[in-house]
Amino acid sequence: MGERPRGGHMFFFAPTSPRTVARALQHAEARIHKHGGPALEIHMAAVYVGIDVSKDQLDCASTRGEEFEFDNTESGIALLVAKLQSLDPKLVVMESTGYFHREAAHALHVGSVPVVVENARHIRSFAKALGVLAKTDKIDPPLIARFAEKVAPPTLRPEPPLEVRVLAGLVRRRAQLVVLRTQERNRRLSASKEWEVVCVDIKESIEALATRIAAIEMATADHVKKHPTLRTKAKLLRTVPGIGPVITHSLLGCLPELGTINRGRIAALAGLAPFNCDSGRMRGRRRIWGGRSEVRTALYMGAVAATRHSPVIRAFYERLVAAGKAPKAALIACSHKLLLILNQMMKEQKPWSPRVPVAAPALPGVVPPAAVPTPAGCTRKAKPSKSCATRTRR
Repeated sequence: MGERPRGGHMFFFAPTSPRTVARALQHAEARIHKHGGPALEIHMAAVYVGIDVSKDQLDCASTRGEEFEFDNTESGIALLVAKLQSLDPKLVVMESTGYFHREAAHALHVGSVPVVVENARHIRSFAKALGVLAKTDKIDPPLIARFAEKVAPPTLRPEPPLEVRVLAGLVRRRAQLVVLRTQERNRRLSASKEWEVVCVDIKESIEALATRIAAIEMATADHVKKHPTLRTKAKLLRTVPGIGPVITHSLLGCLPELGTINRGRIAALAGLAPFNCDSGRMRGRRRIWGGRSEVRTALYMGAVAATRHSPVIRAFYERLVAAGKAPKAALIACSHKLLLILNQMMKEQKPWSPRVPVAAPALPGVVPPAAVPTPAGCTRKAKPSKSCATRTRR
């Protein structure tokens, strides 16, 4: 099906194949040349490209109906960059597919091509909204190109420096080794004592993994010490009670935006922002969603330690539990508060101070601030309302 003119504008129906997209765009261009609409010419001049990423190849399509594919190799990516530079697209969108998209995205970013790595779930939801239920390597590229045109997500943020990317790799490698060690420990618990050879092998494996984890931690600490910027930030973060070297390295490597964006965005990036679930009179439970799991895990463990060693976080945790919150929900709220404190500290480049005023996360059912117990040594009295004062005088 083609376009349907309405009030001087064109509305396209959902394509089900690349030929449908190309045919619709050809009809649109013919209509523009026929009527000579300058506004429409400007609109059609912008080119959007969608890239469907797989392990072996990169399938591409543009809003002009062009289709091309390249091998997902160093030489193929170089040809892709040259092709897109000649097209001069307004935006290029590719799906996030684990690590298969990283080299292409990096090369496009270096080649000054505006590129966005989008969550595949968002593109799939966009396709369902258009009524496109099928998913193939031929349908996806033009669909992603249309997503780029209609949604226009913000372009890829500047890449962090090389030392930050290396630190992130060290942090993720340590996390992988810790998972392997946990698996081996669980296997040791389930292994029968009669399996002597198996038990010995598991024990040696756990010891070897512990040695490798210690080596990675030492390499990570040395890497941070070699770079003044990382060393200064790490020293600042370590002033907070409950923040140790593992959490510090995780935040520096996996959350380089810390201290550069506002509190709402940093909470969403870390996956600690509570999202509403309301409809009409129904008020659902707020739940966290998405974000970077490695950062959220590190902050959760930091909150567990802070509830024991930080008077501010401990008082906040006890208040939430006294208000009826589940312990884990209270720990998530403490993680949120801890993140906001760290973000403000990094923004102002000031060390930890228990007197730093940071607003608590908005949670339903929480005791108002006037009734919050304060840490020892602080005095704060709630001012009575006018109605209370009136009743007292009477």
